[in-house]
Amino acid sequence: MLSAEIEKPSVRISQWRERLQKELKSPLSLADLDWHVSEFFSLDALYDSAFPEGEGRYLTEFHETWKQQRPDWKPVFKVSTHSLKHATASDIATAETYGFQAWVSTDGTSLSGHLLPVEYRLGNRNPSDASTGICSDPVMDSLRLGEWTPSFLQLKKSAHNGPFHIHASDVHNAGGSAVQELAFCLLVAEQYRQSVAAEDFAANCKNWVLHLAASPSYWLEIGKIRAMRLLWMNFCSLNKAGKQAGQIEVETSGVYWSHTDPDGNLLRHTSEVMSALIAGADSVLVHPHTLDPSMGLEACRQAVNIGLLATKESHLDDVLDPATGSYMVEKLTHELANAAWKLFTDWNEKSFTSWIESGEFQSMVAERKTALQSRFASGNLLMVGVNKHQSPLARKSPSAPVAAEQQTSFPALRPFSLDV
Repeated sequence: MLSAEIEKPSVRISQWRERLQKELKSPLSLADLDWHVSEFFSLDALYDSAFPEGEGRYLTEFHETWKQQRPDWKPVFKVSTHSLKHATASDIATAETYGFQAWVSTDGTSLSGHLLPVEYRLGNRNPSDASTGICSDPVMDSLRLGEWTPSFLQLKKSAHNGPFHIHASDVHNAGGSAVQELAFCLLVAEQYRQSVAAEDFAANCKNWVLHLAASPSYWLEIGKIRAMRLLWMNFCSLNKAGKQAGQIEVETSGVYWSHTDPDGNLLRHTSEVMSALIAGADSVLVHPHTLDPSMGLEACRQAVNIGLLATKESHLDDVLDPATGSYMVEKLTHELANAAWKLFTDWNEKSFTSWIESGEFQSMVAERKTALQSRFASGNLLMVGVNKHQSPLARKSPSAPVAAEQQTSFPALRPFSLDV
C-alpha cells in the first residue's frame, strides 16, 4: 500500500495517481494493484489521510471499548475430536495442562460440558433427531441436517435465555464468502434474540459465542474477525444491551484442508491461528493436520504446538489488537462490516424459515463454492503442495469423512474441501 502524505490529499490525489502510474515501470496499471477482496468491495492500492479520520473515525471508539472489556485478554486453545481419537486420558490431561480444552473424549463423552460437533467441521456431524432440549445452535444444526430440529421448533414455541453458540463457520466450510459468513451469523443471532426476553438478551449477550472459520487468506481473516467484533457491538447496542464485545471463537478452515498434502496443513493452520490471535479471538480451535489413525497422537501434539509457538515463542497474545491503526486492516474491517451489515439487513426483511426452506441462502453459498472450485481447478486459486508445487514425498492422509446423503426437507448446508 502506498500513502500519499501531502497537505491536501483530497485535492491532489489524482496527481499522485498519475505520478505513481508513470513510476510503476510495469505493463500493469495502478488499478491492477487493487485488491478485489470479495464480490462486495475492493481495496485501493493508493490511499490518503481521509481514512480513518473521516468515515472510519468511529473505529477509534470501537478499539477503546473493546480493550476496556478485555483488560486481561488471553486466548484459549482447543484441539478437535479427530486429534484426540487415539489419545489416552494422560495425553488429554497433558493437552489441557497447556491450555487446550479437549471437547470430546475417546469414548464420546463430554469433557467440557458439551458434545460439540468438532468432527462435522471435517464432514461428520449428524445431530440426533431425538434431541429434546434447546441446544447451543439449533439453526445451524437444522441447516446441516436439511430439516428443522426439535430444538429449533421448541425455540420458536418457548423462551430461552441462552447463551447461544452460533457456528457461522459452517457457512465458510460450505464455501460461503467472508461477508456471507458474517451476515448470516448476525441473522442467526437475530432469530435467537427474538426468542429471548429483552432483559435476558442484555444480561447474556456478552457470553454468546460467535464461531467463525479462518482461511489462509491472512489479512482478510484478520479483518473479518475484527469486523465480527464490531458488528456484534453494533447489534447489541441497537438492541439496548450496550456495546458488548461477545465471545469470538475461530477454527482452522475445512475448505483449505488437504488430504494429499497434510504437512502443508500445518503451515495453513499456523497462518490461520496467527490471523485469529492478531484479530483478538477469545478461543481458537486447531484441527489435526492429518487423519491418519496411526498419527493420532502426533496430530494432537502438532495442533497443541501451533498454539504454543504462537503464544510462548511468538508472543502473539501479549498485545490485544496490535493491528490497530493499520490502514489496510482498518479499511478491511470497515468495508467487511459495512458489506455484512447491509447483507444482514436485506436478508432480515425476509421470512427466515421460508427463506431457508426455499433454499435461497443455500444456493448463494453453493454459487460461491462453485466459483472457488473453478478458480482452484484453473490454478487461479493456489494451494501450495496441492495444485501447485506438489511434493512426491508428501505423506497422504485419509480424506475427511463426509456425511451420507439423505432425504431432506430443504437443501442442507454441507462442508466441502477444495482438495477432494
